[in-house]
Amino acid sequence: MTLLKRGDEQERVICAAVWVDDGKVREGLYLPTNISSGVVFSGWRHHNCIGQIKLVFEKERRELESLPKVKCEDGFERVPDSAAQDLLEALHGNNQGFLTSRGRFVGREEAAKIAVAAGQVDPSVDWLMSEHLY
Repeated sequence: MTLLKRGDEQERVICAAVWVDDGKVREGLYLPTNISSGVVFSGWRHHNCIGQIKLVFEKERRELESLPKVKCEDGFERVPDSAAQDLLEALHGNNQGFLTSRGRFVGREEAAKIAVAAGQVDPSVDWLMSEHLY
């Protein structure tokens, strides 16, 4: 029997995840190996992650949503402070991806490549959705 060393096995997509990068570094919080700040929420589907985000960041989300907004050229209303707007978008689950068996957070396109290579999904998939996995 040949023993595999950690990292030698085929990388696989494990579950849906959403990264909220609020810029904070939290000591003692497990994060994927390629993420250094914020919080990564995981679940069966992305809406499960977004539900967790809404519970954990409820106060921050309400404060940001109450800030005055300006209408932009594209017709959408945004908070003038770009950092606050970025966080508000993150709290709505805009950075969706997946966790892998190697402890990484990856976006939908990279996750599709990993899942195809691991034989988890049909080779025609180029933008992974959790529904492709299970």
